[in-house]
Amino acid sequence: VKTAAKTYFGVEELKDLTLWQMATLAAMPKAPSTYNPIKSPEKSLQRRQVVLQLMYSEGYITKEQMDEAYTVEYDISMSSKSSSNTDSTYDTFKDYVVQEAYDKYQIEEDKLSRGGYKIYTTVDAGAQQIMADTYKNDDYFQEDMNGEQMQSSMVIVDNATGGLVALIGGRDYASKMTFNRATNKERSPGSTIKPLVVYGPALETGEYNAYSKLNDSLTDFNGYKPRNVGDNYQGEVTLGYAVKKSKNVPAVSLLNEITVKTGKQFASNLGIEFDKTDNNLAIALGGMAHGVSPLQMARAYSAFPNNGVLRESHAIVKIVDYDGKEVYTYKGKSKQVMKAQTAWDMTQILKGVIQKDGTGVKAMMNRPVAGKTGSTQVPIDGLEKYNKDLWFAGYTSQWTAAVWMGFDKTDKDHYITMSSGGAAVIFKAVMEKALAEYQVKDFTRPDGVKETQAPSSEITDLTLTYIPETTRVGLKWTPINPEDSYRVLRKEALEADFTPLQEIGNVKEFEDQTVLPGGTYQYYVIPFDPKTSKEGSPSNTVNVVIPPDAGELSPSPSETPLESPTATPTDEGQVNPSESINPDQSPTDGNPEVTPTPSPTEGGSIEPSSTPSPTNADTINNSSISQDAA
Repeated sequence: VKTAAKTYFGVEELKDLTLWQMATLAAMPKAPSTYNPIKSPEKSLQRRQVVLQLMYSEGYITKEQMDEAYTVEYDISMSSKSSSNTDSTYDTFKDYVVQEAYDKYQIEEDKLSRGGYKIYTTVDAGAQQIMADTYKNDDYFQEDMNGEQMQSSMVIVDNATGGLVALIGGRDYASKMTFNRATNKERSPGSTIKPLVVYGPALETGEYNAYSKLNDSLTDFNGYKPRNVGDNYQGEVTLGYAVKKSKNVPAVSLLNEITVKTGKQFASNLGIEFDKTDNNLAIALGGMAHGVSPLQMARAYSAFPNNGVLRESHAIVKIVDYDGKEVYTYKGKSKQVMKAQTAWDMTQILKGVIQKDGTGVKAMMNRPVAGKTGSTQVPIDGLEKYNKDLWFAGYTSQWTAAVWMGFDKTDKDHYITMSSGGAAVIFKAVMEKALAEYQVKDFTRPDGVKETQAPSSEITDLTLTYIPETTRVGLKWTPINPEDSYRVLRKEALEADFTPLQEIGNVKEFEDQTVLPGGTYQYYVIPFDPKTSKEGSPSNTVNVVIPPDAGELSPSPSETPLESPTATPTDEGQVNPSESINPDQSPTDGNPEVTPTPSPTEGGSIEPSSTPSPTNADTINNSSISQDAA
């Protein structure tokens, strides 16, 4: 009791405890984890009130004393802090195991600690250590603000089993002394909720895919006016692009189309809990009465790489008693919560978020990964440009993780000023190291699941012709809309991304005169409406390798004496058509007797020819390029 007094209230001597503190401690033995004032302040208060009522009814205290101690709120700052020398690596996980033993198997903590039990868990020791070390590194967090430390929590779930791989409840988590933020359900998820309540259910209907066009104009939805970050609107965007850029208006517009009821039902099947008041379009952006926990988000997202199957998250595999008898065994529970097609399509879309120009690019690692960023705005006048919460929920083929960052209490003195990508950075730092010993595996498309094809209205027949005489590249395509104009984009071998090369009018071909010998180039075109500047989808990509000796001139006929005296040049410098030389043929090596046969050489170069011919398959490659990649 004395140790508990010091732990929870910082009180050294028992005589210094107040009545409400005594009642709080007296309430705990029945279920220490459940009635812990730090971890469960509301349940602790309720149990304390029961104790006080019993003390009053038995005559130990007066009515006035009971009333005074009845509603005192516990202040976490009263608790003593653990020694800096204490290894807290497994504290969060151990506390969670104790709680799970009580919740699922009704083993109270006192019995658990005295009964000689052995508990086998799902923890990955290496991952837990890496997570703990990462959270001790101040470089991943912004500096303390007005004396308070920025907080964060993280959970990793095994996709195949639902087992908890690792979790941490905060930067300063100490067993039984710290609030577990990994299981706290009071933080708004921001845009990380979009795949769960908007895009996932939309794909599930079968009426939408990554190429579906969504509204991206400032819109009033019966008084609700969501805005995109930076007030950037494009009129209309594809669903895949809206996710990649985390646009708000398309998400709200789509939820309005599929209905709030449909979105909530899909998310509820994934374990997301809604309040009875969460019945408006704001839930598309994370606007909820209460919120979610990192554990809930990790579990929900794990259904995507698991082909739509949601497994129960758990930390205990089995419990063995002092006689070696297995008394409790976890029996896996799983449920198909969405179509495998929906899960696969969502993964392909969320992979785009991690690619260049996606909001989650900081989560990119040395293996395939998909995920979604999220943030919430500080609800204080003058501080709206800062964030209250930062999120990242993502997954590889093996594990799924969710990261939350913020202050326990956001006010005018405590809010986030660091980059909104901070949560994605932590995700990468932990996951990349923790998975280092695991095989790099891409996501596997299930049998019967199809790849989503780009709409047939896209330009898919862009072709390229190399013109050796002039060292130029010709592009041709079939127009989709007769009124469209086009933007031609090109990327050289050493460039990281495509850059605009030319904007042309209503034509169906283009000639690039700026290629250089030895260069390697890729091209694609994008149609756009010249009146609104609204772009269509990118075409397929074509490639070309320019020969190193391109541009070197062969000798002209006049530079080499002709063998036949009857073959005399005309005034235009052409060979007399009466001779056996075809005027449409170009001389080769200065010998008019040779009939040229244009053919590609090794490496993709082409000998000069009077008729431009496309290069061989090694030189020109037709492949698709998604709008996200563009």
